[in-house]
Amino acid sequence: MFGIIGFLIYMYYPENHFALQYQASIDCRRINDVHAIAALVERYHDQQGYYPLSRERGTEVPQVVSVIVSDKELPRSYSVRPPPEIRGMLIPPDVLDHELERILNEKVILPYDPQTSFAWEKRFYLYRTTADSHYSVTGTLFSANEHSVEQASHRHHYQVGSIASSAEKIQQYRSIKQKVLTCAAP
Repeated sequence: MFGIIGFLIYMYYPENHFALQYQASIDCRRINDVHAIAALVERYHDQQGYYPLSRERGTEVPQVVSVIVSDKELPRSYSVRPPPEIRGMLIPPDVLDHELERILNEKVILPYDPQTSFAWEKRFYLYRTTADSHYSVTGTLFSANEHSVEQASHRHHYQVGSIASSAEKIQQYRSIKQKVLTCAAP
C-alpha cells in the first residue's frame, strides 16, 4: 500500500523528472510557436503596411489591442480584471485568425500553448499592438533563457516584436537569425 501511495505521489508531484523533461521540450516548441505567430503578422504587414488589428477598421487611427491566443476558455475574471500584460481592448483569437486569413488568402491555424499539466497555471500566447502601431508576441516559458523575463517561479515571458526593447527584453523578430529551433520530442 505504501508503495502505491509513494508511486502516485512521485508521478503526480509537479516537479518530478518526467514533468521537468516535458516542460523543457515544450519550451522549445513555445519559442517556435511565438515565432510562427510573428511570421504571420510580418507577412500581413508586408501586404498591408500595418499590423493586424493595429488600426480601427477603415481608418488610419492606431488602436491598442490584446489577443489571447488559446484554445482554452478564458476565466470570466479576465473581462473585469485581466492579467497585467493585457493592454487595450481584449479581442478573441478567432478575429485575429479571420483577419490573417482574409489578407494572406490562406487557411491560418494559430498555435496554442501545449501545456497539459494541471500542476502549473494556464499558459497562452499573447499578440498585442501598441499605440505607436507596433506589435509583440509573448509566450510563457517554464524555464528561463537569455531572452526571457521572469514573472514568477516557472513563468518566464519570451517576447518578439516589430521593434526591440531591452527594458522588456523584446527581440525584433526580423533580426532573429534562427527562427525555427530543433526541439526534442516531449
